[in-house]
Amino acid sequence: MPCVGWGGSRYGNRMQQGAKGWDAASPRHFHHKKDDAMEPWCQVGPQTGWLCPDDDCTPCDMYALPDFATELEEVRELQVKHLEDLFHIGVTALRVDAAIYHHVYELAAMVNRLPWDLVYQEWWGEYPPHDRTEYVGLYRDVAYRWHLVNRLAGKNATELPELLQLESGVFGITQDMAVYPFAYHDGRSKDSDPEIATYKNGLAFHQQQKFFLSWPFGEKVLIWGGYGWRDLTHGPPGCDKSDGDHCTPDAVYDEDGHAQCMPAPTVSPLPKSAARERRWICEHRWQGVAGMMHFRKACRQHAVSEKWEGGKTEGIGIGRLAFRLRSDCFVALTRGRREDEDEDVAGVGGTWDLTGLKIGLPQGRYCDMSSLHTQKGWDQSSCPREVEVDEEGVIQHGSVTQGAAKLQCTIHSPFFDPG
Repeated sequence: MPCVGWGGSRYGNRMQQGAKGWDAASPRHFHHKKDDAMEPWCQVGPQTGWLCPDDDCTPCDMYALPDFATELEEVRELQVKHLEDLFHIGVTALRVDAAIYHHVYELAAMVNRLPWDLVYQEWWGEYPPHDRTEYVGLYRDVAYRWHLVNRLAGKNATELPELLQLESGVFGITQDMAVYPFAYHDGRSKDSDPEIATYKNGLAFHQQQKFFLSWPFGEKVLIWGGYGWRDLTHGPPGCDKSDGDHCTPDAVYDEDGHAQCMPAPTVSPLPKSAARERRWICEHRWQGVAGMMHFRKACRQHAVSEKWEGGKTEGIGIGRLAFRLRSDCFVALTRGRREDEDEDVAGVGGTWDLTGLKIGLPQGRYCDMSSLHTQKGWDQSSCPREVEVDEEGVIQHGSVTQGAAKLQCTIHSPFFDPG
């Protein structure tokens, strides 16, 4: 076999030597033409417009990768052994790539042999079949992310209140069936694009991921932590070669154990030099994300009990909105800078002084969780940004400060005692 994989095992056209003996495969283990075991039965990819013969892609090679004949029990057993290897080294969750290209009964027969914490299928916009929902697992819902970003970055500020009506993603997929990712590998752009959520959008992306965590929709959500790229084919920093040589990715942590990550951005979009830098970005470590994870755990189960909508609620200007979850949690958001206002942007939020706004939370001093850098070592005695509420539930001190794009205030009650 002419080729050598990263793990050292050899492989060739529709053949693989394997690394453990049991994982060897020959042409008969792959789908092939009846009269030629070395030729694929069919192919699917961009070159076919993602269309397949007889509307069935399950036997087709994808991106020239030979397609295992999982209708054969011996092939399923081979795949189960691979899954067992993953499980025994500590992997407890699976994302099934190209899930729609697997028959339900074959996929279920392999995946359900182990007690995974989570299994979800790569999904785009198809209506979910009942048998797949029951026997395989959850669906990746990418539409919800698009709706959220569009309302925060794509629409006019007069339409910002639509953000508080987000209650769905892909048609037919409900919260109990879905995993909602905020960013994902095949939903990126090479350069900054305000409609596509990537770190390259800078502060706008950061506000979007914080709102994503604050809005109570979605039982299971995923946030992104990755690295910078100049091209969508790039791997992690330290692996820039394209000649097939082995490489060692740059370590995320330095010798002292400090994460070598991009700090939270302050402008939108990122300067081109920063957007193209080959380094660890770690969006999940940006200021406020840890706090927002805590906020979501404490508040997500509560229903929205009041809304303040810019241009609709008396006294609330266009480009601003807020909501309360029961009587425990409060979120306020402002979109953009006053100096950005022009004939195409009908109002932007600017700095929002919250003083005098009756939000109905108990009296006390609250932490703006979206300002918290980390919860590690946090003694809960102070916070980068705080909000004070009096005995009438009225804010006495607190604001949402305009930045180079958008910021928000998120508070909930358990942190600081009254007084």
